[in-house]
Amino acid sequence: MNFEAEFEFARIGGESIIKFPSVFAEGSKILLFACGSVVQLHSTETGVELKKLMHDAEVSFITVSDNLNKEFEVFTTTVDGFVNRWNWKDAVILTRWKFQDEVIQMHFIDSTLTSAYVIFKPSVAKNAMFRLVTFHQDGQFSTTEVFNNFSSSLQSFCFANNNKCFAFILKDSFGVIDLKGKQRRPIYHKHSAILITGHPTEPILATGSSNGEISVWDRIFQHQLSCTICHWHPYVISHLVIRDNSLLSGGQEQVLVKWDLRDLNGRNGKSFCARLHGAALLLMRNV
Repeated sequence: MNFEAEFEFARIGGESIIKFPSVFAEGSKILLFACGSVVQLHSTETGVELKKLMHDAEVSFITVSDNLNKEFEVFTTTVDGFVNRWNWKDAVILTRWKFQDEVIQMHFIDSTLTSAYVIFKPSVAKNAMFRLVTFHQDGQFSTTEVFNNFSSSLQSFCFANNNKCFAFILKDSFGVIDLKGKQRRPIYHKHSAILITGHPTEPILATGSSNGEISVWDRIFQHQLSCTICHWHPYVISHLVIRDNSLLSGGQEQVLVKWDLRDLNGRNGKSFCARLHGAALLLMRNV
């Protein structure tokens, strides 16, 4: 089964567009990506550059408040510990917050954009920190520890199930934290993987391994998970993303694979798009 007919391909921007991190806004009409200390906004329909957001240090993360009922806002973090809230049309920073440690991911959990789960980069002296941060408009903030007792560096991590789940990969296992539970202690599972992704609204996770194997997990808040193994990629999995009832996977083969979560190993469980003309490093779904 082939799903190439579902896709239209367009190259937008130059060679430097494939630079982490990247994010869509306005229902996929705008793509934001970082090149060093500059965040560029491009139209996905025309490829035209809309704006540049200049920083004093390298950008480590981008997120947007993509509310279709009003103008979206851009939040960026930099390696020197700053979090910036932008008016992107005027390229003006509205508010800045300064942390002691570098923020490597933020995940807002309210529509007012005041509370977010924040992951801080590990250092020589300590492992990664996971905190709930409340941002105040005067540049101040307050934090609550969620979990900081990671036994080793985080290889990969994600949120799932309407922000109820935080999942992460360590050296030889992965852990799942129930963020709505009374005790935010991880349930660990012995498993070798290099990346993990979560379903945005369902308790489903997917992990990818160095040999191309994909494992799809459900019942994630239980000690005995249900696991389905999918194996098509002969090489390392570069990226995974879940939306609705499908899982997209990509890697060195220059092929995009679409898996049906309802029929993973069935007759119509997967379909292919083989015209990528390059290895897939990052996958993003815009709907």
